Amino acid sequence: MSDLEDRLSPKDERKETETPDSAASESSRSLWYSAMKDYLVDTSSSLIFYAPVFTFVEYVIAGMESNEVLKSRTIGTIVGIVTARPYGKFREWWSHARRTDSGSSQLKKLLTETSGLTLFTLPCYVATLTIAGASFDETVVALPSGLALSALSSRPYGYFLDRWRKLWGGKPTLSQ
Repeated sequence: MSDLEDRLSPKDERKETETPDSAASESSRSLWYSAMKDYLVDTSSSLIFYAPVFTFVEYVIAGMESNEVLKSRTIGTIVGIVTARPYGKFREWWSHARRTDSGSSQLKKLLTETSGLTLFTLPCYVATLTIAGASFDETVVALPSGLALSALSSRPYGYFLDRWRKLWGGKPTLSQ
């Protein structure tokens, strides 16, 4: 076997490509892929679940004009793209801090989900309505309605998020 053939054999090629740097690079790619997948799963879950909910609140309950609702939902989508994964991480932390897990009672899960979602979303929703151009009166009506809907939907959303995560191979937080 010539020296060139010897250097190009599959055995030598594996040795050349299996360096510590390539293993670290593969590991960082895997971490990046996992983080990106978690981000996409949490974000898509939030957008799918909440866009119709808040559209209903703003248009039907608060009486916002169609163009204001469209603007609000566009901003809400951008806010969701930025905040959905951080909320998913916050939800994991909040559940752990409150010692709530899949084996906890439904009441404890409900209280954990409701308090966590309310704490996290209140400032985001106020900012969204303000940027969308909702008047003070519209905000005063939409905010309590939106918070009430958040409270009512917090556990169903948490369940939906956990199911969505599981569907995509992720780890649920409060549901098995």
